[in-house]
Amino acid sequence: MGDVDNVRVAVRIRPLVSSERDRGCQEAVERVGDSPQVIVNRSDTFTFNYVFDARDTQEYIYDVIVTGLLDKFFSGFNATILAYGQTGSGKTHTMGTAFDGELDENAGVIPRIMRDIFERIKNLANECDFVVKCSFMELYQEQLYDLLSDQPREQAVVEMRENRNGVIMPGLTEMLVSSAGETTDCLLRGSSGRAVAATAMNEQSSRSHAIFTITVEATKKDEMRTVTTSKFHLVDLAGSERSKKTQATGDRFKEGVKINQGLLALGNVISALGSGQGSGFVRYRDSKLTRLLQDSLGGNSITLMIACVSPADYNVAETLSTLRYADRARKIKNKPIVNQDPHAAEINHLKGIIQKLRVELLAATGGTAQMSSSLNGALQSISAPPGAATAIVNTSGEMVKKYQILQEKYHTLQRQFQATLHDVAEHEMRAHITEEAHEKLQLKMSELKVIANELGNSYKVNATLEEQENTAERIKQLNQLVDGLDVELERTQTEIENHKRETLNGSVGSAEDEDASSALLEVRSQMQEQADAFTNIQMDYKEQLRRINRELNLKEELHQRVAGNLVKFCTLEDNTEEKFKECEKKIQELEDERNQLLDKLRHVKENASAKLAEERRKRLQTLEHEISDMKRKNTQQAKLLKVREKETQKIQNLHTEIQAMKESKVKLIRAMRQESENFRQWKMSREKELIQLRNKDRKLKNEMARKEALHTKQRNVLKRKCEEALAINKRLKDALDRQRVAQSQRQKPQTAKDANTASNKIEQVISWVERELEVIVTFIDAEHSLEQLMEDRVIISTRIAELQKQPPETGSGAAQELDSLREDLEMRNAQITDLQQKVCSIDLETRMRTLAEGIQSVPEARAVLRKVLKSISDMRREHAIRLQEQKIALDEQIALREAAEQTSTVAAKRMRLMELEHEEAIAERENTYEEKIAVLLRELHNAPQLAVGTGDALTPEQEERLKIQEEQLNKMDTLREELEYYKNLVNELQQAVQAKGTRKKEVFKKVSKWLHRGLTHTN
Repeated sequence: MGDVDNVRVAVRIRPLVSSERDRGCQEAVERVGDSPQVIVNRSDTFTFNYVFDARDTQEYIYDVIVTGLLDKFFSGFNATILAYGQTGSGKTHTMGTAFDGELDENAGVIPRIMRDIFERIKNLANECDFVVKCSFMELYQEQLYDLLSDQPREQAVVEMRENRNGVIMPGLTEMLVSSAGETTDCLLRGSSGRAVAATAMNEQSSRSHAIFTITVEATKKDEMRTVTTSKFHLVDLAGSERSKKTQATGDRFKEGVKINQGLLALGNVISALGSGQGSGFVRYRDSKLTRLLQDSLGGNSITLMIACVSPADYNVAETLSTLRYADRARKIKNKPIVNQDPHAAEINHLKGIIQKLRVELLAATGGTAQMSSSLNGALQSISAPPGAATAIVNTSGEMVKKYQILQEKYHTLQRQFQATLHDVAEHEMRAHITEEAHEKLQLKMSELKVIANELGNSYKVNATLEEQENTAERIKQLNQLVDGLDVELERTQTEIENHKRETLNGSVGSAEDEDASSALLEVRSQMQEQADAFTNIQMDYKEQLRRINRELNLKEELHQRVAGNLVKFCTLEDNTEEKFKECEKKIQELEDERNQLLDKLRHVKENASAKLAEERRKRLQTLEHEISDMKRKNTQQAKLLKVREKETQKIQNLHTEIQAMKESKVKLIRAMRQESENFRQWKMSREKELIQLRNKDRKLKNEMARKEALHTKQRNVLKRKCEEALAINKRLKDALDRQRVAQSQRQKPQTAKDANTASNKIEQVISWVERELEVIVTFIDAEHSLEQLMEDRVIISTRIAELQKQPPETGSGAAQELDSLREDLEMRNAQITDLQQKVCSIDLETRMRTLAEGIQSVPEARAVLRKVLKSISDMRREHAIRLQEQKIALDEQIALREAAEQTSTVAAKRMRLMELEHEEAIAERENTYEEKIAVLLRELHNAPQLAVGTGDALTPEQEERLKIQEEQLNKMDTLREELEYYKNLVNELQQAVQAKGTRKKEVFKKVSKWLHRGLTHTN
């Protein structure tokens, strides 16, 4: 390339963070439309190459400023992206060095570059062979660490060397990578080892500068095998810090000092390079950071600087400093070149010359091609029917009213339905209890019937003694069963009554909660959601219960039918088993007889009688026929037995299923009842919560009334501070006006008389120095006043947040206070903006340098020194006098405090003595009272006996004693009331004394702090 390329600068304005909103900060930095301009405090304007604000996404910023750099990078040029800004301004978020491995919309520049690099390598694989390496290092307290090293951190230190090619770092780990995933692993591995700590301005503050470098070597697949090497440096700088804002101490403070030193050196390099004086010396060696960035700033690289700034007026000084450095960086000129192999570059250059000579020799002519294209299109518009929007608007109000009416009906029906579901659960539980009792009663009645039948069958007129004893035992069992029935009935009735009582309690609680739920809208909404959920759950339970009842009824009906059939079967075939055994026995006998006949027929002699043989054959046929009939009957009896066994097994299975279904039904009913009870308890707890909220609201109102007085005092203090800030602002404005007048006078040509008068010149210098010092002192006072205004704004913003959190029912007083606080906040913001414009327009370092350079001779310096020393001594004297007066006032306050403490101690002792005396008097009176009560009780005990014995009323003497006892009782009550009164009085006095001492301690602390601040300011 070889051409000059300026550093391009992009400014990114992050949104306000929560801590800044809590402080009441306003946006002091804004973008001018869509142009690349930034306005700070509506006065200072800066122009850059790109400007982005909170509306611009990470992807949009990347596409606008980074995509073009990748094109140059793959052409062989080095590239650098540099993130600069104060701490907490969004540098790490923009660069993406804290990448977590997921490429989402919040991913920064580095992950997106890695993705696009390997996508381009994939697209160019047919043209070049690529080798990709990456390295990651950090600069922590002026020490370089290799973040990809396998060694411990203490042994991963990297040294810097310089050769003719620039700065090199021997021993730095360079990882060969072949995909974006491997590069991401290197980034995650290195990021985990970075130095990060929390400060008051940033919970994840980078404590080091980080440089992630991607090196790509591309070898062309042609005859020349040209090799180009390009490096992409991605730099995430640590933010500049002010220890007062970050509240850094210890190691954090030391880290901040080193960070600021490196950034100061970088700022000096940027100032030197951006001044336009090419022959000036650039101090790259002041810091390792500037040595690392030497090629990126003024060297062989295409550089993009991303300046991240905060929009809060609280950080406007740091924002202006960042923008000024970025404006100077925009003027830096780099000279990037393509990084090729020098031998291959020379060969390519010679080949180009040869090709050019050949073209000149041929002197060939070429033609031109013409291209033509045409585009045709048509647009169609779709318009809505006229009056449609008006009709919708007219009907919307009616629809809203109908919706509200339907919603009220829905809530009413839902409450009724919930009550019905609760009643259903209770009725189901009572029905289940009654059903269990009924089954138990049936069982007991069956036992009673059996015993009664036995008694009826065994009853005899002339029974023996043993039979009479058996009968008495049976009667005793019968009485026990009857008693058990009575107990079971009482238990069942008790359970039913308990359920009724719980149901009534639940319904009363629901009604009360209904009244209480209308108190707060939020609680009512929560209760409505819970009621919807309860209704849905109860509906599910109800559906399950209905299904179980239906199946249970079917099973019980089937069980009764099968049991009835089995009873009938058993009645008809009571002796089935005996007949079955008799049949088997008869079959066996017949078979034995048949076998005997068969044997006789086989052994019969030939001369035997034919008649006898014929009879035996007939008998054999008869036996076989009988055996066949008996077997048939036996088979039928076996089938009947199997049927009875199957029916019995079926009855057992049905009984098991019925019992399981009943258990499921009981569980479901209990779940319904438990859910209903939980909902009732929840409603009762919400009712208690509502009561507590009302009490809390009442206490808050009382607290608000108490704080209003305190707030009034704070407003008076803020008003006084505001007046002081206005006075300082006026003084600063007057000082600046006088300075401009003095500068204009100094620039006027002097007359010959003035030029020859040395004393007049010295007086002019002294007058000029006085005005400059007045501007500097006023500037420092303005900065202090600006800090005070920002602290006041934090107090006001906190109070506004507290009032906004309060419910709207607190009354109109809170609304009036909120409006007043908002007006105060607007006034503070206007004063802060005005002061910031004046303070930021004054560069204190430049004024100090101008003041030092404006004194050109030794006499002038001596006169100015005498004047400055005199001013310092006068100020010191005034401050000493004022400090002495404050010490005297403080001693007086301390004396008053000690006197008050002594008085309070004496008063406490006296009150304690009085309390002891009263307690002793009360104890004596109580003893006397108890004695008199005892006497009176004895007399009253004897009085009824006397009245009964004599039939007369109490004597006058007894009546007199009763009156005396009543008077003593009244006196005792009076003494008790007086004791309680004095105890409360003592407690109130002690609390008042303690509160008075606490307030005085706070006053003394504030005065001491103020005196200490005054001494520090003077020193």
